[in-house]
Formats: sequence, C-alpha cells, structure tokens
Amino acid sequence: PDGVLDLVEAPAGLVAVGIGDPSHCGGTPWEWPMATSVDGINWLTAPTTDAGEQMITLEGGDSGFVATAPSAIFTSVDGRSWKSVDLAAPSFKGLLTVNGGASFAGGLVVSGEANTPDWNCSGPPNLVTPALWRSADGTTWTRSKLPTTVKNPSGDIELFLCRMGQRTLILDEFSFSHEATEYAWVSTDGQDWRPLPAGLVVCADGGNELLTSGDRSVVAVDPADGSASALYTLSSGTTLVRLAQTGELPPDLAGCVFGPAGLITTDSDGNTYVGVPVAG
Repeated sequence: PDGVLDLVEAPAGLVAVGIGDPSHCGGTPWEWPMATSVDGINWLTAPTTDAGEQMITLEGGDSGFVATAPSAIFTSVDGRSWKSVDLAAPSFKGLLTVNGGASFAGGLVVSGEANTPDWNCSGPPNLVTPALWRSADGTTWTRSKLPTTVKNPSGDIELFLCRMGQRTLILDEFSFSHEATEYAWVSTDGQDWRPLPAGLVVCADGGNELLTSGDRSVVAVDPADGSASALYTLSSGTTLVRLAQTGELPPDLAGCVFGPAGLITTDSDGNTYVGVPVAG
C-alpha cells in the first residue's frame, strides 16, 4: 500500500523494495516485495523476503545486500537469492533488537542492542548495551568490540550505522536517557573502531543526510535554528569540516543527491539547487 519503500545499489545491480501488510486479508503481515534491475529500466520481480515484521533498513555495497528487521537479518549477493542469518548462533547471544546494517568493501556489518550482565554487589542484572557484528561472507558472524559504550538499564539505546563511500563506516550511539552520553565511531574494516568527537551526529535521523559517491562523501546538515543548510566532509576520519559555499543556498533540505558532477537538492517549496564543486 505504500509503494516503493527504498532503492539501493550494489555491484550486482539495483534492488527496490516495497512494503505490504496483507494481514487484513488473512496473510502474513509485513511481506517485503522486491524487484531487481541491472540498468534501472528493465525490472524482475524477486522472491518475497518475509520476516513477519516490518523492514528497518535495506543497504547495498561492495559485499552485496543486507536487509534488517527488529529480530531478523537477511543477506544477498545478487538481490534475488536471500538467506536468513541465524540469530540463535552463539555470536548473537544476548541480542535484543537489530537497529540496522551496512555493506562495504570489508564485508557486512549489523548493529543492535544486547543484554550484558553487570556484575556488582547486588547481583548480575542485565543492562542494555550497543552491539555490533561483522561478517565477511554473510554466513559466519563475529561480535566486534566497541571502545566505549553506554550501558543503560532502561533499554532505550539505538546504534545507527551508515557507510561513507565503500571503505568507511560510521556509528552513532543514541540514547533517550538524559544520563547517557552520545558516542560515535569510525572504521575502515568494520572491526577496529576509533571514536569521533562526542556529540557528532552523522547517521541518526535528526535533519542530517549522508551522501556518498564512490569513495567521496558529504554530510548535508539542516540546522534546527532555521539558518541555511551547510555541507561538511569528514576530514582525517575524525572531524567534520564545513565546505565553503557561495551563491544562493537552499534554506532547507527536502531531498538531495550527490554524484560526480556535484550536489542537487530541493527545498520545501519545490525549488531546485545545483552545487558544482570547484578547485580549493
């Protein structure tokens, strides 16, 4: 009923996914109708991937495709043949919720929340902590160790994962608890992570949009104070650096794409803006 939900690209081609909830007709809710294409013109219907719940993310990259739901992960090389990841495997022990996934040159990575025993004088209560898993082939998964995490007994932590180009991943940890500190990390292999400055939000929904073209990336930020939108790049893997911009800038970002020729964006009034990069 909601049309095309997402469209992603990998070396094998394109995958488009819709959303279907046939439960009102007695069927299984949250089917994931898919179609694939190698040229964007001719499309083939792919077998429906059914997790019994709504899809959270569909991502494509050098290592294929990965689709996630709160309690399911599916991977595919070509977008047509999908396999379910065994979340009962020992490496996923303690998993509570899957938050998202990414595909890049180093393999597949998924993020989520897990229970972690907190041994103290009053006993071992389970605390919720962000968690990350990595796979080179979509079959064998290992849990990655994050350098700093927040353990939160209220269970309101989310770990957002996104890809910058084909070789860099960004993680944002977000908690709705006022006592929690927000953390972010960057990695080039999905296994070893180094922290970004506290408070840096790149992946989480909050007015920011990550745009990639090949190995180049920009972050389009739509400030909450109503000032004009700005573009940033990630310098040395640790710092957001604002790009110098001249001319008529869009007052807000309703949608944008980033490619070899530059940036095309629209504002909430339907006006289109074209930004062409220049030397320096």
